[in-house]
Amino acid sequence: MILVISLMRFPAEAKIDVEQFEAEEEYTIYGFELIELGNYINSIEEKNKLLQQSLEIERENHDQAIKQANQVIEKKKLHIKRLEEYNVDLKRRNYLNNALFFAAGIGVGALF
Repeated sequence: MILVISLMRFPAEAKIDVEQFEAEEEYTIYGFELIELGNYINSIEEKNKLLQQSLEIERENHDQAIKQANQVIEKKKLHIKRLEEYNVDLKRRNYLNNALFFAAGIGVGALF
């Protein structure tokens, strides 16, 4: 039934001039062949549905992988920011320690 409808629509959609079309051979399709062809079309449609479903699953997996990668990137950025803050704090402490050692050295030097 689907085949008959699609064959009826084909010349109208493709806009083929039927008068200029010359068939090299003529084919006759018997009822059982039409049924086999319909079954084949149905099996292809089922495979197409399965492929569409697997494509949807792959898209969801891809989106989830991108989301997880973005989360890892954000965590790494936060870790880098904290390390930079820690480094700045260490530099401040180092300057303070150097100043204290310098003052202590001056104090010890003044004693002698």
